[in-house]
Amino acid sequence: IWEEFNDEFSQFSETDFKAASISFQSGIRLYLRMNGVWVEQDGKRRTAIAKSLYNTLLEKTPTEWTLEKVSRSNKKFDSLKILHLMKNAASDQSSSSLKEKATSFLLTSTDAGT
Repeated sequence: IWEEFNDEFSQFSETDFKAASISFQSGIRLYLRMNGVWVEQDGKRRTAIAKSLYNTLLEKTPTEWTLEKVSRSNKKFDSLKILHLMKNAASDQSSSSLKEKATSFLLTSTDAGT
């Protein structure tokens, strides 16, 4: 989808995005983000939507989503890539918790046996 966005809007400038209605800008940003394209979104509105869209257009390669970015977005995604990232993170977290429990159990068992 990032490539399609770049193909369709390759001639757009930041001014062109600004000329579009806010609902159009928001709609494009939401569609891109929900489908796995990272577009900067600042809840405090420090970064204008038009600038965020234009910055995404300027990227040579798409910015990768991090787990932190996914967590902060509080959105549902239609992107298999992001869903996979979230699943792996949950799995890693479970493994980490399991390791901590096992270590704690072993330490307790060792202390009880001495």
